[in-house]
Amino acid sequence: MMRGLAGTGASYTPGFAQALDVYMLYAFDSSPLDRVLAGLSLAADAVFVGAFLPNYGAIRRGIQAAHDAAQVEKSVGRGITGLVASTVRRGVGQIRGLLSKATRAAKAAGHPAEEMLKSFKRLKRLRRGGAAGVARTEGLTLRVTMEEGFDTVAFQRKVTQLRNHINEGRAVSNMPHGVSDAARRNLTRQYRRAVTRRINEFYKNNPTARANALRRLRESDIDHILDLQLSGPNVRSNLKALHSATNQGLGRQISRQLPNGKRMPIIDIIVE
Repeated sequence: MMRGLAGTGASYTPGFAQALDVYMLYAFDSSPLDRVLAGLSLAADAVFVGAFLPNYGAIRRGIQAAHDAAQVEKSVGRGITGLVASTVRRGVGQIRGLLSKATRAAKAAGHPAEEMLKSFKRLKRLRRGGAAGVARTEGLTLRVTMEEGFDTVAFQRKVTQLRNHINEGRAVSNMPHGVSDAARRNLTRQYRRAVTRRINEFYKNNPTARANALRRLRESDIDHILDLQLSGPNVRSNLKALHSATNQGLGRQISRQLPNGKRMPIIDIIVE
């Protein structure tokens, strides 16, 4: 019925069919076949129709509806299979580029394009975190606690960073992580030297502030923001100085909860 409505809408309201297709990709009650058809339809539009945004409002409303539906799907834990997920990713990936082009055109024409693009980016994050082939209720909930010797601000910052990665679907148990100690130490030492240079340059005319910053750095580990044991990459952009006791204590708490040799999505982190 929805496909029929989409076809009818396309005949009279440009952009309406695409808006419904976007909605059907994420509606919690869509069947796998509905998702495949919607993904293929959007992919075909991307290839054969080109920019399909004569009716900006229809697609923006469709994206917002899809965003709401994806929230519901995430909450009830309806995952889709790898085949369907692959089709969805291809369809959405192709229309993303066209939506960006259409957004720029709409902005030039005076439409509130930024709002539409932000809505689509929110939908992209939900797709990555909640509809990538694994139901978001199926996974591991981490439980952490503040220990004596932890720095409160560092603890809260680390938990917030992990929660953001979890919400975006990036945190997956990865024990053993496979990164050698040599590779890890080499990267963190380079990062520490770079931070030391920046501190010396920034506070070159303020010896007291420079001494305090260097002291805090000495009291810190170079931490992987998304831990290696949670599938974080061993790259510079994933590094940050973190209070040593807090970093090491949280790392131990998390590692005790991870299965060895089994990849499992992390769905939440709770402070007890």
